[in-house]
Amino acid sequence: MNVNLSGCRRRHLLLGLSIIAGLVTAAGCGKGSKGQADKILVGHYASLTGAEATFGISTDRGVILAMEERNAAGGVKGKKIALKTLDDNSKSAEAGNVVQRLISE
Repeated sequence: MNVNLSGCRRRHLLLGLSIIAGLVTAAGCGKGSKGQADKILVGHYASLTGAEATFGISTDRGVILAMEERNAAGGVKGKKIALKTLDDNSKSAEAGNVVQRLISE
């Protein structure tokens, strides 16, 4: 399978994957509340609206599919993954704001 992404899309994808990896790692570091002890909350953003929505929606569906497959296989160390997705409206300036919201929530 040969996927040819433009430089901007490639950077956007790599940034998103890096953020997801960082949030997954950070999810295991905190003590968390008792209500969240049975799940791992993963934050992710995508361009669900705007000029890049086609790419963002397909990426979002891939993230959801991966999460569902992992949960069906028993989750991560017995804990299910819960996903919180925010829309950056296909605006690179909004991506930073969305990431800050994910971190603070």
